[in-house]
Amino acid sequence: MTTKKSLEFEGMVKYLNTNKNIQFNIINELVAKTMLTVYGYNNVIAPFKFRFADKDPEKKNKLLVLNGSHVYSKPTEFVEWFSLYNEERMKYPKMYKNIVLIKTAYKNILFNTIFLDGNIHSREDMNLYLAKLNYKYTNSTNATISRDKISNYLNTIKSLMEDLENSYNIYYFVGKAGMGHCNNLFLMQSEKIQKKVIHEMQNLGLCPKPISVVLFNKRMVMIQFVRNCIMHNDSLEVLCRYTYRKDKRFRNSSDRKEYQNLVKYLEFL
Repeated sequence: MTTKKSLEFEGMVKYLNTNKNIQFNIINELVAKTMLTVYGYNNVIAPFKFRFADKDPEKKNKLLVLNGSHVYSKPTEFVEWFSLYNEERMKYPKMYKNIVLIKTAYKNILFNTIFLDGNIHSREDMNLYLAKLNYKYTNSTNATISRDKISNYLNTIKSLMEDLENSYNIYYFVGKAGMGHCNNLFLMQSEKIQKKVIHEMQNLGLCPKPISVVLFNKRMVMIQFVRNCIMHNDSLEVLCRYTYRKDKRFRNSSDRKEYQNLVKYLEFL
């Protein structure tokens, strides 16, 4: 396990100069220290290492590592790093507004379609519907659905039943449902309901045409991940570049491009 010594902000500036060849000619060290204090190393520096560090000539999409550290042979200015952070975060308000629009429409269309199909008009009706779903997946022998996915479905059903118990009507209950709930609930529906939801989203211009059920669900899960990034002020650079930040596993090029295109779509919707 790699550990790094925590540094005070003054020490952080010196560390960037010594270890990452970052210069402070445009933004001086005092101002840079203030910026790191406010915005954080993890936001301003860590997400953008791949853009500035030397690449390993023998390993595709890997950074060169010498003596346990990345190599920065080319000097860069601190302002270059901060500009990337600032440009990214300037997109977040518009993207979040568009994600809320998509999530709200998706949730309302999904539940309304379920209500109409299942003749659901009350909390009691919805509770019975969820109980039937719970029984179905508790006793599922469908070999095409993994045990992990079934466990995930059952956790979603349990959470929805708890929310329903604490809601005075089904419409208040719908308002409390999260995007993760919706994505799992969508997968538990018949193909007829799934296609109806997709069709309604396409009519609103909130979903590309044509799109399969599998790709629609994948897209909504990706939007959920983008939303989580924005809500926690995390970097979309990291989400687009890595599958797992823990071990710095890179996405393949098609997966990375798919995320980048989605980010662009959410920015300009």
